[in-house]
Amino acid sequence: MRRTLLGTFLRASLLLVVATGMQGQGDKHKPAKPLEKTEWKLIWLNGTKIDVAAPQQVPYFQLDPDSHRVSGSGGCNRMTGGYDLAGDHLKFTQMAMTRMMCLHGADTEASFAKALNGVTTWKIVGDKLLLMDANQHVLAKFSGVTPES
Repeated sequence: MRRTLLGTFLRASLLLVVATGMQGQGDKHKPAKPLEKTEWKLIWLNGTKIDVAAPQQVPYFQLDPDSHRVSGSGGCNRMTGGYDLAGDHLKFTQMAMTRMMCLHGADTEASFAKALNGVTTWKIVGDKLLLMDANQHVLAKFSGVTPES
């Protein structure tokens, strides 16, 4: 009797430990920031870390779930367009950018625009957004900032 009771207690304890561990796993994989309504600042593009001198020159974008519109900056010029989002699939559509002359960052801006055109999937890891192509190659990485309302 004592052995049966001890065995039952040990099995119940093991189940509780496993269930608690699995519950914690779900929390680890919850994104720190949502894909939409977050200002995503570019930190890495085509294998190169992005360093900019002035904060106003940081390329970024933000997705508006109400209008399905994207807005942002390539670092010098403003950009806008639409997007299609279904699960982990993301496609930027009808993208347009102003054409002001840029003394600094024109190459980064052009590469940023090209990368956005190649995006097919996305993934948030911790507080970083990864935009990937159809072959799951990371095109760009971003750090998220939730704008003040």
